[in-house]
Amino acid sequence: MAAEDDVRQVWASNFNAEMPRLIEALRRAPYAAIDAEFPGFIVHTPRDADGHQRYSDLRENVERLKILQLGFSCFGPGWPRRLTWQINFSDFDESLPSDERWEESVELLRREGVDFAKTRRDGVDSALVSSFLRPFFLSPMQRKPLWVTFHGAYDVAYLAKLLLARAPLPIALPDFTRLLGNMLGRVVDVKHLARHVRGAHLGLRRLGESLGLANTSAHQAGAQSLLAGNIFEVLMMRLPPARLVCRGDESDVGILHGLEEERIAPPLPPTWEQSQRFLLPGNPSPFYSAPVFHPQAFPYAWPCREDSGAFFVYVQPFAPPW
Repeated sequence: MAAEDDVRQVWASNFNAEMPRLIEALRRAPYAAIDAEFPGFIVHTPRDADGHQRYSDLRENVERLKILQLGFSCFGPGWPRRLTWQINFSDFDESLPSDERWEESVELLRREGVDFAKTRRDGVDSALVSSFLRPFFLSPMQRKPLWVTFHGAYDVAYLAKLLLARAPLPIALPDFTRLLGNMLGRVVDVKHLARHVRGAHLGLRRLGESLGLANTSAHQAGAQSLLAGNIFEVLMMRLPPARLVCRGDESDVGILHGLEEERIAPPLPPTWEQSQRFLLPGNPSPFYSAPVFHPQAFPYAWPCREDSGAFFVYVQPFAPPW
């Protein structure tokens, strides 16, 4: 298993060097674990709340609080080593009372090694990160990995909020999961999977220990995504394959722990009438050999030669679902 020291820290000083490497890894990785760190909760959800109430509280928290860190850990069959990045954001200013937080969470992160002064001074502005990530996540023709989370509703919500820039998250849970399907595609929540090994009541570290993984990870986004990916690999060897296919009654893909009422599903290929048509420039032959049009990896684009002799590509455009 990869060590915590393998986490590549992304700051303003190395942003332009590290982000292209991260995007290239996400393009190629079979799996990518994600984790977000943020300054706690303003609204606390009752334990007996249903998924719709949980999402309403989640939405208010994400809209009011600022993201601190975002971790990505890329891995899968054929990868000799795991590649992990932690993006450190500069948006949160601990000295400003207007930057809301839950003090217990801030103290926990400080004990786990988060230097808030350094993050504010040397971190990356979220608007810059958003502008870099949006072309990858919002392209309907982009192949994406299977996203791995642990208790991941807040993780994917902060990622969605980052990609939406200043636009608010959808008000209703069904619209939120539809948005995630467009942005991410396939998502699996390790905490939801853990119920098959009697571990649904455990936190990330305790679950890792119960599966024989060493407890060496700090409570920071890079290390947490690394550990979530390690746990997912162990569970993959113990669970039947039907649990990890996209669709089907036995599938656990698309179900977030705590928001089980609505499943995240990748968008279906559009009908011919729903597609948009774009003229292919120049000699179209390279488009046929390029992997972007492989029917399994990219089911939303079709190169086509019409009777006039002109070549077009039909694609499904990305648009928010509300």
